[in-house]
Amino acid sequence: MEKLGLGYGDLKKINPQIVWASVTGYGQTGPYRERPSYDIIVQAMGGAMSYTGEPGQPPVRCGIPIGDLGGAVYAVIGILSALVSRSMTGEGRMVDISMLDVQIALHTYRAKYYFEAGEVPQPVGTAHVSNVPLRAYRTKDSALVIEAYIDHFFRNLCKNMDLEHLADDPRFSTRPNRLKNRQELDRILEDAFQKKTTDEWLELFVKLEVPAGPINTVDKAVADPQVLSRNMVVEIDSPHVGKTKDVGSPVKVSGVDQVRYLYPPALGEHTEQILRDLLGYSADKIAGLKKQKVV
Repeated sequence: MEKLGLGYGDLKKINPQIVWASVTGYGQTGPYRERPSYDIIVQAMGGAMSYTGEPGQPPVRCGIPIGDLGGAVYAVIGILSALVSRSMTGEGRMVDISMLDVQIALHTYRAKYYFEAGEVPQPVGTAHVSNVPLRAYRTKDSALVIEAYIDHFFRNLCKNMDLEHLADDPRFSTRPNRLKNRQELDRILEDAFQKKTTDEWLELFVKLEVPAGPINTVDKAVADPQVLSRNMVVEIDSPHVGKTKDVGSPVKVSGVDQVRYLYPPALGEHTEQILRDLLGYSADKIAGLKKQKVV
């Protein structure tokens, strides 16, 4: 943007209140600032890919583009923070988001484990490095995930699965002991989960509280009654392609009963409107820009 004369320093001279945001692979500073980057690259360089996947298998990229999306979400947070700051100080801000920075920030407690104990994370699949039981288990017909490492939930799990003796077994009665004896506990639970279908287990877990859920494919996820009740699947009417379905907004705000979804515009669809209505260009000036192939 600096090469185009549209960097923050350039625009701040014109409007000191401007909020200028940048999302790049490595940010506006540092030895890598000029390098190109993509989602998979920052996932790899940020370290999370090294412990994503199953033990003993090659590293795995997150199925959701967390490098791209993480940068975008933090950019929104930065822009909103800058707008609040401007409302109090009258000054604009530059928001400089590095996708790699975001990946580092998202390590949270795993980075803390390394800083404090020197523990370099390794792949554990769907399991958790410090909580047991927390992972996916095969059932009679598919698979589900549970998170029942808290004593209360572990006792409920044992009661649901006719394994009440495990709750008082010294090997499993406390969180530290469950972690110490995780292989034996997993073996017992793996065998037990094979006795019923996923739906049968989930029905039991809902009645006697156990945090659990099915491993949905996308088609099942977007048809889930909870998802539909929250308007997370919407229909958008586009003059270009007709009615299409898309995902809704996860941000629910009091006082806003209905969110209006606009169709994605075609390339250049609003160029003339923006030049005319926002910048005040005359029809002759716009025609001149078109003739010069500027727009």
